[in-house]
Amino acid sequence: MLKFLTDHGLSDSPENYATIHEYLAAPDKLLAKAVDALLMSGVQLTDAGILELRASLEPADGNSADGGQHERLELRQQARHLAELTARAASANEQFGKGLTSDLGGLYQAPEPLISQVRDMIDRTEATERQLASALAQIQALRQEVEAERGNAGRDALTGLLNRRGIEAQLAAAEAGDTIVMIDLDHFKQLNDGHGHAVGDRILKVVASSLSDCLESHEIARWGGEEFLALLSGTGSKAAKALIEEAAEALRERHFRSRDSGKRIGKVTFSAGLAVIGKGGVEDAIARADAALYEAKDAGRDQIVVAKVSK
Repeated sequence: MLKFLTDHGLSDSPENYATIHEYLAAPDKLLAKAVDALLMSGVQLTDAGILELRASLEPADGNSADGGQHERLELRQQARHLAELTARAASANEQFGKGLTSDLGGLYQAPEPLISQVRDMIDRTEATERQLASALAQIQALRQEVEAERGNAGRDALTGLLNRRGIEAQLAAAEAGDTIVMIDLDHFKQLNDGHGHAVGDRILKVVASSLSDCLESHEIARWGGEEFLALLSGTGSKAAKALIEEAAEALRERHFRSRDSGKRIGKVTFSAGLAVIGKGGVEDAIARADAALYEAKDAGRDQIVVAKVSK
């Protein structure tokens, strides 16, 4: 095992020892076939690659917090595909060797069958190599997608804003005197139902962009659906309300039209509730801002309500 590790430039870590032991002791197992597939394709084994390979072959954890169960299942399926390709390639090589040995005696008398067999084997080998290369490329692309998804786990896929998970750290670091703003688009369900979800998605993107422009020095998250949360650091209620009023006016000035018909959709407005973080902490401020938001809705929408200071 040590020689194998040395020959391939691998460290003598416990994971590598376990992998190579299983590779040598159980050549018919999935892990051994997957390693064979990598070696056949010319891929250089690395410590990180060994860890990835073992992880891709482990059973998926249904309680995983990163939400990557589906991606890991795809990786395992890809690894199995590689193993099957390797097995077929090995079987083809074995059959070719047997056929070649049996035909050597008649080489001089009738070379055509042997030449035909060699050509056929070359064609099959090239096809297998192409399949291996394609499978490896798919695995690499999938791994990149998984890593990108993990890296973007804190971002909302539609708007590019932070999501609830993504803004947790900023909320945890928020201080007394900072302001929480809860924002909800007015009559968004009617827009969605009347013009379609594609238009609704486009409106959400524009709203996210408009809020980002107006509140560029502060944190904004898509809280869920058509609701947004803004954390205005070092900003009291008076200054915070002025900023949100500017953001509301900037959105009112946007003109929305249907891409299909060119028909005007009309103005898009939002209601907002503000609460300054006090003794009750961030959770209390969020709850008070949310209650103020509903007051704004009840007051006729397109309103901004400041919650009372927490006692």
